[in-house]
This record gives sequence, structure tokens and C-alpha cells, in this order.
Amino acid sequence: MKKLLLTVICWALMLTVPAPLPAQSQFDKMFNRVEIETSDLFNDLFTYDLDGDGKEDLLVVLDAKEGKRLAIYFQKDNSFALKPDQLVTFDKQAILFVPADISSIHKGRELVFLTRNSLQFYYLKNRRYQKEAEKLTELSSVFMAPSKECPVRSSFVWERGDQKSPLVIIPGADSMTIFKKNKAGGLVESQKLAIAPSFTISSYERRLRSDGDGETFSQKTVMRVPRIYLKDFNGDKQDDIVSIVNDRVEVFFNKGDDVFSSKADFHTKLVLLTENEKEAMFTPNTAKNVCDLNGDGLVDIVVTKIIFKTGAGFTKIYIYLNKKGKINSAPDQVIMKDNCLNIPQMRDMNNDGLLDFIIPEAKIGLLQIFKILMTKKLSYRRSIYLNRDNTFAEKPDLSLKVEARFDLDNPQNMEGEFLYVSGDFNGDTVKDLLRTESKSGKLLIFHGLPKSKQFFSSSAAFQTKEKQMPRDCIIKDLNGDKKSDIIFDYRQNKKKKIVVFVSK
Repeated sequence: MKKLLLTVICWALMLTVPAPLPAQSQFDKMFNRVEIETSDLFNDLFTYDLDGDGKEDLLVVLDAKEGKRLAIYFQKDNSFALKPDQLVTFDKQAILFVPADISSIHKGRELVFLTRNSLQFYYLKNRRYQKEAEKLTELSSVFMAPSKECPVRSSFVWERGDQKSPLVIIPGADSMTIFKKNKAGGLVESQKLAIAPSFTISSYERRLRSDGDGETFSQKTVMRVPRIYLKDFNGDKQDDIVSIVNDRVEVFFNKGDDVFSSKADFHTKLVLLTENEKEAMFTPNTAKNVCDLNGDGLVDIVVTKIIFKTGAGFTKIYIYLNKKGKINSAPDQVIMKDNCLNIPQMRDMNNDGLLDFIIPEAKIGLLQIFKILMTKKLSYRRSIYLNRDNTFAEKPDLSLKVEARFDLDNPQNMEGEFLYVSGDFNGDTVKDLLRTESKSGKLLIFHGLPKSKQFFSSSAAFQTKEKQMPRDCIIKDLNGDKKSDIIFDYRQNKKKKIVVFVSK
């Protein structure tokens, strides 16, 4: 009798507890979906909080025949309108542009643009940018004339927190010029830094990445302008200027009140190319990343060198650690990979404050290339290498299999499975896994489990279906709720649309 009574009670409790929602219902409950069709093809897509409401707005650079225009979609109620709130037509003399809070007179962020001899901006009023531009200051720069591709989004204005005024750094023919705000709120030349562009046949670093930093001063010209970073290099809690061009690193220390040394306080040449590589007809491509790899508050440098040889290719990852304001020319560690397909991502995957590597890996030799051409398929792995006391093991801590399919006539139309590990979709500060599947049309989210050997949950927490998956997507917190949102970028396959998922 007691067993029967206990069974009845258990069944009653089970019936009163609601069953968990299926993953599809969970997804619909979590996200608002907005599908935006653009009037023209677009070649840049990024987000900024333009009106200062704490929410990211959507900006799309349209590639129209009559010239580039900027389509602006303001975020409202965790969503976006299907049509742009405003179309901004750039001044024909604009070469570079960036949204930035550079005027103390107007609220919100201005659209700041550079011409051959001036800095100007459009200001925001009642959620509309005014047609007539205001001049900030006259100047001279290394950019002499706009091209057909102008204006290009670029990082030449640095906004900082803690009530610090923005810095404007403009490259010239033989130096970099710093402009700062004066007491009247205008922009005046502050000082020049001994940093000059180098000259080359072409600028191979010129490429747009989804919602990245833009072009960072590069154009289709015969000069290469150094990349500039505002980071604390010597541990005094002030932004220093770090310049990297080719293998040379120069650092200009902040003496206080954003007054920098006119000449480099620290400089070194990174050991990147061997003598044979220097003399080769095609030198290896290198990509630099300035980041705090070990969580000590000082910036380190990670350089990826991709080398192609007959029938195969391999990659070297050089790690240069900051030692109290100094970086050695010889790397602290070199990771050799004969199967690395691209530049590694750096993310903190186990919440220990250290940046880990996520590396796409696949064996690529003559046999593999022949097989890929025949099958039009590429199988590779996204491998996670944990950072353990500034050291990375030879074998990954986890590898996730991915299969991609591509069209030889149009390589941009790549399909298959794609994995993204930069988002936190449930707000627990742990990186989650986003998986898109072209064939099934599924979008799946797996929760991050930092203490698990598998890193992620075995089954999807949320999932939905799309008619067509994009080639690329942007993951970031758009509405300030500490949860990641998703933007599907369809520019590659000329669908002329954007799909946004914003958490409710």
C-alpha cells in the first residue's frame, strides 16, 4: 500500500512540473527575428550606438551606381525597422569615415570623415543626420584624393572611457599628427609622432571583415600606413601608442594628459622571416594581433605567418609576451602547424582570464587538393588550444569537425557547417557554440561548459530553421542585456538582405 501511495505521489509531482520547451520554442522565446532587404548590394556592415541610448544601431554601406550611401537603422524595442531610418549620402570628397563622439556641442555620435585637407562631420539631431557637414579642422594627410571605392570605414578616431577626450591620429607623408579637443570644444593639432608610411607595390592588408575595425588607413595605393593601437604598454594605466609595420614595433609612451613622446621610447624588430624567406619571390603573409594574452593588463603581440610551398602549406604562430614594458625580438613561443588553414581566433574558453587559441585545421597537400577539386568538399576541424601559463600544447584540448562545400565557378558561395565560438547567448559569461548548417537550414546554439572536457553541451539549447544560411555572421550584444545577438551577413551571395536575431 505504501509503495502504491508513493508511486501515485511521484506521478502527481511529474504531472505538475511543466515539460521543458523544445529547442525551437526556446529560440522563438529568446530572440526577435528581423529580415531587412537592402535596395542595393552592400560592401560593409557594422554597428554603433549612434544616439547614446546604450543600444547598438545598424549601419550598412550601400554600393550604389551614383555613389556610396550609408543606410542607418536605429534599434527600438529590441528590433529594427525593415526600411532604413535614414540614407546618408557622403560628400564626394570623403576618403575615410568613422562614427565617433567627437563634438561636445551635439548629442550622440557624429559621422566623421576625412578629405584631402580637412576633417568634417555630420551631426545627429532628432535621430537624423544633418545634410550639411561641419568642419572640425584643416589638415594635410597622406591621402590626396578619393577613389571610386571611397569613403572607406577606418579607425582614425579613438574614443576612450573615463571621460577622456577622443584622440584623432592622421597619417602624413613623414609623420603621424595627433589632434585633440581644446577648451572651446574644437579640434586642434597637438603634436607629431615620428612614424612614417612605408612604400610597397600593393597593400595586401586591404580587406574588410564583418564588423571589424574597417580598413585602418589602407587604400589601393603604393604605401602601407602602420597600424596604430592605443593600449597600456608599460603598466602605468595610461594609453600608449603602439605602432606596427612589417616586422618593426614602436611604442610612444603617454607622459600624462595624452602627451606622447615624439620619438619611440621602445622599439624592436620581430624575428619573423628567415634569410631564405626574405630572398624568396613570394614572401609569406603575416597577420599581427595586439592583445592581452595572459591577463596581466599589458598588451602582447601574436603574429601568424602562413607559408606556402610546393604541394603543401604550413603556419607558424609567434607569441611575444610583454615583460613590464618590453618585448623581446625573439618570440617566447613558436607554434608550428602544418595543417592550419587560417589565422587563429583568440577567446577565453574556460573563464580563467587567459586567451586561448581556436585554430581551423586540415591536412592540405597535393593528394588532399586533388580530392577537394574532385569532391568539391573540404573537411576540417576547429581545434581549441587552452592557454596554460602562457604555453600552448601541441595537441588540441578539443577538435570539432566541420565540412564545407564550395562552387569552383564562384568560390564565395561556400556552404556546409560553420562554427562560431565568440558569443555568450545566456548571459553566464561563458562562451557558447553557434553552429549553422546550410543543408538542413538549422541554426543551433550549444551552451558553454568550461569545466567539461567537451566545452559545450551535447544537445542544442536553442535552434531554429532558416531557408538559407549566410557565409558570415556577426555576434555581439546589440541591446546591452549581457547576452549575444546575431546578425546574418548575406553580402557574399548577393541576396541584398540582412537577418538580425535580437534577444528579447
